[in-house]
Amino acid sequence: MCGAAFQIKGHRRTDAAEKPCLILGCIVALAGAALAIRAWRYHGPARTVPWPDQTGLRRVLTTLAALADILFLMDPLGMPLGSSLLVGFLVWYLGATGRSTRTPWADDGG
Repeated sequence: MCGAAFQIKGHRRTDAAEKPCLILGCIVALAGAALAIRAWRYHGPARTVPWPDQTGLRRVLTTLAALADILFLMDPLGMPLGSSLLVGFLVWYLGATGRSTRTPWADDGG
């Protein structure tokens, strides 16, 4: 896959702005392949993953909508601002849906 990215017509191998995206894409592809191989080789008991309830479904759909929106806003806003808006929104939204706000490094007070 990474080799195919270099075969794209007009690809400039010297453009420093494209290299982090290419590296990140390769890392995600390798991690996905490793996860798929690990799942394929799993021989333990069957694991059932329950579908989220109504609140969970709303959170999943809102997250997908935010990701779709950011794809359209990435070109006019740019990567740093667009990513910051996405992360800020998701932290605000997912943190406001009843999830625990306790951090692992928080002091128990005792």
